Amino acid sequence: MAVTLEAASVQHGLSQEQTAAVTASDRLLRVDAVPGSGKTRVLIARIAHLIQERGVSPRQILAITFTRKAAGQLQARIAASLGERAASQVVSGTFHSTAASVLRNHISLLPSCGRNRRFQILDQADSIGTMTSILKEQGRGPLERRLSAGNISEATFKAALKDSNRQAVSNGRILQGSISSLKGALTSHFGLNGHQAIKRLRDHSVRHDNPSLVTSMSEEMLRHLAGAFDAYNQRLQGLNQFDYDDLMAGIVALLTDRPELLARYQRAYTHVLVDEFQDTNAAQYNMVHQLVGQEGNLFVVGDPDQAIYGWRGANADYMQHMLNRDFPGLVTIRLRDNYRSTPQILAAASWSLAGQDPTKSDLLPFHPQSSGGLPVEVKAAEDGKEEAEWVVETIQALIKDEGYQPRDCAVLFRRHMQGRLFEQAMVLAGLPYILLGGEPFWGRREVKDVMAYLNLLANLHNNAALVRIINMPKRALGDKALSGLQSWAKLQGKSLGACLFGDFPSTVPSRTLLEESLPPVVQLMQRRSPDRPLQERALMELRAIAAEQLPALPSAKDIGLTPAAYKAASEFRCQMAVIRLQAEICEAGELIEVVTDVIDLEEYIKSGTYSKQGDPLERWDRVRLLKTLVKEFQGAGSLETWEDETLLEYTPEPQKRLEGMSPLQDFVNDAALFSPDDMAEKRETNAVRLCTIHASKGLEFPVVFVVGCEEGNLPLLRGNETPNDAEVEEEIRCAYVALTRAEKRLYITHAAERYVFGVLHGQYPSHLVELIEASQGLC
Repeated sequence: MAVTLEAASVQHGLSQEQTAAVTASDRLLRVDAVPGSGKTRVLIARIAHLIQERGVSPRQILAITFTRKAAGQLQARIAASLGERAASQVVSGTFHSTAASVLRNHISLLPSCGRNRRFQILDQADSIGTMTSILKEQGRGPLERRLSAGNISEATFKAALKDSNRQAVSNGRILQGSISSLKGALTSHFGLNGHQAIKRLRDHSVRHDNPSLVTSMSEEMLRHLAGAFDAYNQRLQGLNQFDYDDLMAGIVALLTDRPELLARYQRAYTHVLVDEFQDTNAAQYNMVHQLVGQEGNLFVVGDPDQAIYGWRGANADYMQHMLNRDFPGLVTIRLRDNYRSTPQILAAASWSLAGQDPTKSDLLPFHPQSSGGLPVEVKAAEDGKEEAEWVVETIQALIKDEGYQPRDCAVLFRRHMQGRLFEQAMVLAGLPYILLGGEPFWGRREVKDVMAYLNLLANLHNNAALVRIINMPKRALGDKALSGLQSWAKLQGKSLGACLFGDFPSTVPSRTLLEESLPPVVQLMQRRSPDRPLQERALMELRAIAAEQLPALPSAKDIGLTPAAYKAASEFRCQMAVIRLQAEICEAGELIEVVTDVIDLEEYIKSGTYSKQGDPLERWDRVRLLKTLVKEFQGAGSLETWEDETLLEYTPEPQKRLEGMSPLQDFVNDAALFSPDDMAEKRETNAVRLCTIHASKGLEFPVVFVVGCEEGNLPLLRGNETPNDAEVEEEIRCAYVALTRAEKRLYITHAAERYVFGVLHGQYPSHLVELIEASQGLC
């Protein structure tokens, strides 16, 4: 049924400009939307239009976002517009969750990836931890050989090992980030070793005159990266694990190698819609390209001027140019009406984007939809301390004199370390604040420790999880004992988990056998009996089964452990086996109770022994919340209102729960798909927001302070290297993103001198300051 622009505008509360995008009849559409133009609203209205006016089945619509948070919000807003039933049939998810669902069903068709359908997903922190662990092992080997040969003393060995481990922690993060950037810049890296992957990216960079990670590295650095790439991928493959980049490479390789499978998905999803398209990398772009094919419908929204993730492989060129090449007939619709900011703020943002050439002002992107407003204020401070104090005093004045609330105000900085002075100033002034992008729920130590137990239960050969919790709570298995265990495992040519547990997971008695032969165990696990003797009998039965099934350990001397450490390792092994047996009987929601009870985690945390930092009660509350999430997941099948499995529900090969995949395994994999952006704790506290510019993307505030606007800081200059044009342009876009977060008031600050890594340096105002000041004369 045809619908007029006027009718659609009234129906969805859209402007003429937005309505034109929503109702366009073109098969291939690119919506180029400036900040504050309502692009998410347009995306949702487009979905509603397809269903209500075009008669498209909700089941044929695939909407892709970059974060779980965005996917959840999208689903909620679709439900508000169309109702719960239609919303539940629209498939919405992130690139990574979509890829994980496809691979879970069809990984047997991709032998080159070296994984099976029971694969686990590593989040960013665990990926870094894996690389760090590899570096620690590589650093320890030569030192152990020198110690054995008598070339160094025990004291020298310990000191050198400590230094080596410290370097591994620092380099692990850097190398894993480089590996991720390398993978993200390639369509797929499966079947390539490190040198081949680097060569492929280098050739591509030269051919397209597009600077990349590998073009800025020395040959020595590239050799080091290639070796790390190989060691890291071999470790993941051996443990049946994927990181985020592997998920994307996997789905691209799978759909490329299996055209018949690709055809199924193209028939299933005739309409593909993607948000924030300017942030796609090579694999993500190719996934979209494959799914749309020659006959599908594509609707992407984004803003190339907000492309600020080049450092992790994203490339705005996919939105600006590649779409034109790969989708002939693509139509571009531009949203230029800004409903967020005052004309003065938009002038500042426009001029910062125009760079050194203000004559571009006739081509600047905004059509302000508001009038009035105050000029952007620039403050020059003597040093960082004065800068922070001025910001706090200004916020206090805005609250007292103009009726703003603390939550209306945000302080944005380019680097995390800049936030410290503002935190201190707010604490001294008694001004409440929240550090966005600080320690999120899923990144909290206590949450990650419990999740490590669950990960280990799901896969007793998960070395990263094993190393994390083998001495949590403390059980005489500190660094020295762990080092001895790892050296023993290395001599066996196996992972530590394989040495400790053997093939125990495959020899666990079935649930039916346990229920028939061990009724006390069943009663205990189902929490039906408070009878203490019955509980003790049940645990004895389980320990007996565990002792019978576990492989025998060599002597303490053969492993290289003290008697106390050997006893602790034996007890830990038995403890994990007993919990693993219980996993066959109890539900996932009960299992987390078993874990915390067996290790007596509540007492350990509340006693203050667990950590001297943070509130013990808050830590325990997070563990309790995690228990709730596990139970809710068991009922819903997902940590969000939508399920990853929905993706395959309407294909010729419907998704169903994998046999042998317990809800526990599903939960740990689902939790791993949360990105840092998703993991921020949900707090509606009336407090000032402190955050990096990157963490502020997608947010808006009535009052914004963009601080530290000095050359070398904003735009950021890394080290002593001269940035290339692409890096300079991205830094300009970063400033543009910061400025466009402001709705009513915008303040720019810079300091004459600032401490950097403990050394006082003189500073010069960013050239952006001059452009911003000049822009205010035009308003």
